[in-house]
Amino acid sequence: MFSKAIFGANWKRFWIVPAVTTILLFLGITFQLNMEVKSIEKRKQMNGYQNNVVINDAATTSQTNNITNTIANEENSVSVLQEQSTQPEEARYLLPILYNFLNVAIIFVLPVLLSILLFAYMNEEKSSSFIHGLPIAKKRLYSTNSITGISMYVVPYVINMVLLLALQFGTMGNYLATVQLWKWFGISLLYLSLFFSFATMVGMFCASKISHGILTYILMYAPIGLVALFTRILEQIIYGFNAFSNQVENLALKIPFIQILQNFDAMRYSYTNMQNQTIQTKTVLIYFVVTAILFLIGYFLYHKRKLEITKEFIAFPSIQAILKYAATFTINLLAYAYFFMVFEENKITSIIASIFLTCVAYFIIEMILQKTYRVFSASKGFLVYGILVSVAYCIAINGAFGFETRIPSLEQIKEIALTKDGETILFDERQNIETIRALHEKIIEERKQGYYNTFLIEYTLQNGKKCTRKYSLPYSAYETQIKTIYSSEEYQEERIKILQNYSAIEEIEIRYRRQNSWNSLTRKIEDKYKEDFMNLLLQDIKEKKAILQGRYSSVVVETIKQEGEEIFVSIRFQDGTYRSISYTTTENIHITPYIKEKT
Repeated sequence: MFSKAIFGANWKRFWIVPAVTTILLFLGITFQLNMEVKSIEKRKQMNGYQNNVVINDAATTSQTNNITNTIANEENSVSVLQEQSTQPEEARYLLPILYNFLNVAIIFVLPVLLSILLFAYMNEEKSSSFIHGLPIAKKRLYSTNSITGISMYVVPYVINMVLLLALQFGTMGNYLATVQLWKWFGISLLYLSLFFSFATMVGMFCASKISHGILTYILMYAPIGLVALFTRILEQIIYGFNAFSNQVENLALKIPFIQILQNFDAMRYSYTNMQNQTIQTKTVLIYFVVTAILFLIGYFLYHKRKLEITKEFIAFPSIQAILKYAATFTINLLAYAYFFMVFEENKITSIIASIFLTCVAYFIIEMILQKTYRVFSASKGFLVYGILVSVAYCIAINGAFGFETRIPSLEQIKEIALTKDGETILFDERQNIETIRALHEKIIEERKQGYYNTFLIEYTLQNGKKCTRKYSLPYSAYETQIKTIYSSEEYQEERIKILQNYSAIEEIEIRYRRQNSWNSLTRKIEDKYKEDFMNLLLQDIKEKKAILQGRYSSVVVETIKQEGEEIFVSIRFQDGTYRSISYTTTENIHITPYIKEKT
């Protein structure tokens, strides 16, 4: 299973790779952490330091005293100090260094580079004959090279980890928990192992170093990219099709090559949310299992690979056909998307132009794979491909086997989620369900197009299945039906639910303008009055003295004709969205005390 001679020979040949990696990690992480700690110490000496909190340059003496008094007088001061000691505030300066761009770049590049170097002998005729002529079994060669690659990316991290642990005995230990270092070490090695096993498996398909590198990175993102592009084109062709569904988004976020960016971003700012400090144990176990499976698949392919196939693009002839048509289909999708935009959404012209460009790309791919210009004998393959694509396109533009006109019956519908301008409202009252379904029928019958209002209708059926349709519509064409839906009690009750989540509210602002006045008076509600104000505001909305506006508008004012006055409330949430409330009257409104206090 292991050859000490091969292992030593690999290290002698490629020692420069782990050496450079060690230096990069030291300069980009270890050294930077040490310098940041010194910077924190310097700020501490210059600006003062109280209760484990660094006071920044803008902090005045009075602010410092306020912080001290607040912490001392709070009944829960012990728990506050304990929380700060387990997660020091200074971690906000140190954690981003651990999970910086350099570390991500090393994880993406190093394992692929090592896999290409260690298995490059397979793609050169002399090297392949020499190595496989040695009295060493293929199984032993594969496992030794794999172990060598693992050791070459583990050693740089081990060296820097030892240095970081040594720094923990100094000042850095006061600002960064040791567990954070172990999390960084473990997560980095987990992703490195996953990427290395994937690159090694892909390398067994390839017969050249160039194709090994290119295909590894293409296959990391091509599948989900292909799905996203394909569904986006279907949205253009099939009336009502929803391209970016939650299923596609969730699938994309589960791919390790995409999820690593999210995980590193969460770890970088984990000082603000303790739950973001690690990835789930289930995910770690899945990654370990997937890594082992990829290594086993790589060995199986290595064992089946013919030794005489070298300097080719793909080592397995059967895989060449799959790769050829996958690349052709991808180019076809890209070409259609481009021409659809250029020809102003003319579907027939777009498909003809894209087929022509795809034909050219198909023969270029054939030339690359066969390494000759005489590839016109492969025209039959493209002819079959063109026929299949044309048939599929005809099916799509003719309703996709009834997809465009399919609406669940009233008996099948349990509830409907209606989304407009990013705001989703759930309806389960039968009258509203009937109204929305009737609106859907009218939309399908008239097939009007618009670019100002996007409606997403999602049916939840009695059996738990979902049926989703998406339309871009001119609002004026369906104004009557939409107003009927929006004026229902259920709609209003669902909309104000977001306002009842007081903890999610970041800021509340009132604007008031008197009659015949150009100046508006503005005030912000203090946090201690937030709950009381929101209770009064909700009463006004329920009594229809105020109207809840859209999700993204931060300033919406309705002129009050009776009193000649304007009042509106702007609420900003922690997710960056807004809700605006416009008052239709100023008589007997519940928020009057807050307005009078200002005016």
